[in-house]
Formats: sequence, structure tokens, C-alpha cells
Amino acid sequence: MVDGKLQPMPAVWQKWLDHDPVALVPVSGDNLRQLRGFRFDCGMADDRVLPSSRVFARLLTEAGIPHVYEEHDGDHGNRVRLRIETRWLPFFSETLEFDSSNE
Repeated sequence: MVDGKLQPMPAVWQKWLDHDPVALVPVSGDNLRQLRGFRFDCGMADDRVLPSSRVFARLLTEAGIPHVYEEHDGDHGNRVRLRIETRWLPFFSETLEFDSSNE
């Protein structure tokens, strides 16, 4: 803050961009295509991340990277347990493989 106004810090912004999922799709596409499963969601009340989540999903689609993206009512904290039980755990169960030979 300078004189009560938020001032950008280029070094910090660059660190953000270095790890921003939207910015990483073009450079990490080959790695993302190797994932066995990729799923994310966003609440429609998540005003700060909803636009970038939509852009991220669009870029993944355009790059041919398989993924599942869903939007739900509320923000990221709404009905977490329900989403885990009805969306995330079934996705992991169907997508992940476990090597039982090490048991």
C-alpha cells in the first residue's frame, strides 16, 4: 500500500504468473495429458476465481487435455462433504489405479 492505495509488486506478480494454472496450460500441456484424471470445480459465487476457472477449463478443452470441470451453487465452501462424497470420491475410485502388489 502506498498512500492508502494498493500498488502492484512486479516480482510478486511474476511469481504468481509462474504458477498460475491458466498461464501454465500452454507450457505444461504434455504433462497434463499424462494425468490419469483431472477434475476441478468452482462455486458460481466465487467471484474472484470463477472467471479464471472458466478460462482454465476452456484452455484445457482447446488443448485436448481430458478433464472434468463443474460449477456448483455457492462458493468453494458450500456443501463440501456432499461434493466429496458424490463427486470427488467416485471420480477417484473410477480413475485411479492402485498397485496392490506392495501390500
